[in-house]
Amino acid sequence: HAPGYGPLPTSIQTIIANRNAGPGFDVLTPEQQFGVSTRNNFRILDANLSYHLWGHEISAGKSEMWWGPNKGGSFLWSTNAEPIYMFRINRVEPLYIPFLSRIIGPIRYDNYFGDLKGHIDPNQPWVFGNKVSIHPFKDLELGFSRSCEFAGKGYSPLTFGTFWNCFISGGDFLQAGQRKYDVGDRRGNFDFRWRLPFLQKTVTLYTDSLADDDPSPLANPRRSGWAPGI
Repeated sequence: HAPGYGPLPTSIQTIIANRNAGPGFDVLTPEQQFGVSTRNNFRILDANLSYHLWGHEISAGKSEMWWGPNKGGSFLWSTNAEPIYMFRINRVEPLYIPFLSRIIGPIRYDNYFGDLKGHIDPNQPWVFGNKVSIHPFKDLELGFSRSCEFAGKGYSPLTFGTFWNCFISGGDFLQAGQRKYDVGDRRGNFDFRWRLPFLQKTVTLYTDSLADDDPSPLANPRRSGWAPGI
C-alpha cells in the first residue's frame, strides 16, 4: 500500500514554473500538477504449498528461513530480505542412521532451489543451498551449510551442467569470473550451539561464520567472518 498526495498549491506551482522557465527545462512534473493517487498492489510475501512425506516437508512457494543460531542476524540466509520463490525439501524430524548416529547423533538437513528476481548483475540468477545439522552430544549442535548463485539472463543458461558444476565446486578456480568457466558465487557456513555444562537451561554459547569462495570457514578461518555470542 502506498498513500497518495495532492498537487502542490497554485502559488508554489507558479514559483516553480517561473524559476524553471527556459529552454531545456521541464516547467512542472505531472506529480506536482496533479498529485499521485493511492496505490494498492497485491504481492505474496510468504506463502507456500507443502506436503509432509516420510519426515520431510516438501514445499514450493516463498518460505522464510533462518540458517544460523544468532537472534540478531544470520550470515548465510535470514529474513533480512523478502523470501524468494523456491522449491524446498526440509527434514523436519530427526534422522537416525544405524551405527553412524551413534557417533554424530541425529541428523537434520534443509535444501532449497530458487531464483533471485531482484538481482541485477547477472540478471535473475538461480541459487541453491544445503544445510546439515548434527548432534554428537545432547547439548551440542553443529551446522554445516553452503549456497551458490549461478546462471542468469544474458550470462549463462540454467542447465543440469551449470547446476552440477556449481554443486560440486569446492573452492576458488583460476578462471573464476570468466563466463565460460564460472561455476557461480559460492559461500560456505559453519555454526554451533552449545548449552554449557551445569547451565544447560540458562546459558548457551554459539557462533555463526561465513566464508566466500571457500568450502567452509573451518578451511580458511582467517579469511572468514565470525559472529560469536553467549
